Amino acid sequence: MKIHTKLRLAAWVPALVACIIVFALFFSYRVNRDAYEKHRKIHRIVAQMHELNNSAQAYMLHHPERAKQQYILAHDSLSKFITSLRFADKEQQQYLEGVGRNLAAMRDIFYKLVSNFEKPAAAGDALLRAEVDERMAGQILIRSREGVSQALSLESLIEREITATRRRIYGLIFFLIASTTFPLALVLLRVMKNTAASLAVLRQGTEIVARGDLNHRIGLPPRDEIGELSAAFDRMTGQLRDTTVSRNELIKEVNERKAVEEELRRQQEWLRVLVSSIADAVIAADTSGRIIFINEIAASLTGWLPGEALGEPIRNVLRTIREKTREPGEDIVGCVLREGCVVNMSHSTALIRRNGREIPIEESAAPIMDSAGNMIGVVIVFRDVTGRRRAEHALRESRTALLRANEELEQRVLERTAELKKRVEQLARLSSELTLAEQRERRRLAEILHDHLQQLLVAAKMNCETLAKRIGSEQKQTVESVLNLITLSIQASRSLTAELSPPFLQKGGLSPALEWLVRWMQENHGL
Repeated sequence: MKIHTKLRLAAWVPALVACIIVFALFFSYRVNRDAYEKHRKIHRIVAQMHELNNSAQAYMLHHPERAKQQYILAHDSLSKFITSLRFADKEQQQYLEGVGRNLAAMRDIFYKLVSNFEKPAAAGDALLRAEVDERMAGQILIRSREGVSQALSLESLIEREITATRRRIYGLIFFLIASTTFPLALVLLRVMKNTAASLAVLRQGTEIVARGDLNHRIGLPPRDEIGELSAAFDRMTGQLRDTTVSRNELIKEVNERKAVEEELRRQQEWLRVLVSSIADAVIAADTSGRIIFINEIAASLTGWLPGEALGEPIRNVLRTIREKTREPGEDIVGCVLREGCVVNMSHSTALIRRNGREIPIEESAAPIMDSAGNMIGVVIVFRDVTGRRRAEHALRESRTALLRANEELEQRVLERTAELKKRVEQLARLSSELTLAEQRERRRLAEILHDHLQQLLVAAKMNCETLAKRIGSEQKQTVESVLNLITLSIQASRSLTAELSPPFLQKGGLSPALEWLVRWMQENHGL
């Protein structure tokens, strides 16, 4: 039997078991649901039996009309509910019918009790009637307890039915699992063992063939897929032995080719990284002038994509003009091919990008030689000098502005120096004039004090002295006080006159004035 057939059977068996288990669980769910529904209905019967018992006791105690009506309504509802129930189990149905009979007997006894109460009793039958009521009440209680007991017995039967159903389902599930798991495990272990043994033989054979023994045959019988794979591998080994060279020569050739390819790839990668890492734009062309290489910077400056530029004539991609004359630039590739040496172009060259915008550049070209010294192409290196042109222009403008600012500064310094000198001279003259004006004012005030005020005070003093000689002794003290005040005023006026305009400074010069100042400071201030 094939491996995939065994595995398919091993997969279908658990699936079938799972389906059976699901069906059993569904059947168990249906049975349990019906049993729980019966259980709920029995609970309802027990509750309504207790309600009937309570209504009957309430009527027997107080004989209200409302209790009678409640008992009748509850009894009719419970009777209809029990009549509507049908159980498949005979024992359960017998218990249910017993509850119905007890309920009917309770109804008959209650009606008799009501009829006995409503019938007018004779004067001598009161004790007998009370005893009859007590007996009928006891019979109602007994019938009610029997009904409740039968209902509880029915509930116990239903619970046992639920338990038995669960046990049967669990037993069936355990049996199915036990009856399928162990045989299936044995079958899978056997398949695994056979498969592992076949794979070990196949792996051993492949290792032998891998070591170079193309005459080896695995030889597994074609009973399953591994056997078929072994036969196909043996056929492949025979074909490989007939169509290939010896293993050592093949390995040597493969290793040499790998080494050459690796070295070529390494050199190409190194050259690509080297050229891509250059900060300048690089374009290589063959001897016919067509582009064979262009780096990212060159593609960015020219506006061409690298894939589009390859194979294009270099004059279509690298279009240049002279900035001053606006004439087309010189064919730098043709110059290198003609002269066979490095060519540097002038500094006033502009590159016209694919979108028409101009970029100032500096470019140079050199020939590409092979190992025999033959020219096989041209490499052009150029760079964008826009930033440098801007920097040079800014430097020139800055230098011009600096010179102009320096000249303006020197001129303004000269103007400010002359103006300052003029202001200093004016200030000196004003200071001199101010000093002279102050001296003149001091002298004028001193002269006023000396020639006018002091003379008036002296005249007043003389008049007061004359007056003192003529007046009596009573006013003489007052006049003397006035004379003292006038004398002090004359002294203060003279002192002020000397301070404002010392006479020694006017007549004797600086030295006598200083000596006078020293004496005056000692007399007045003790210095």
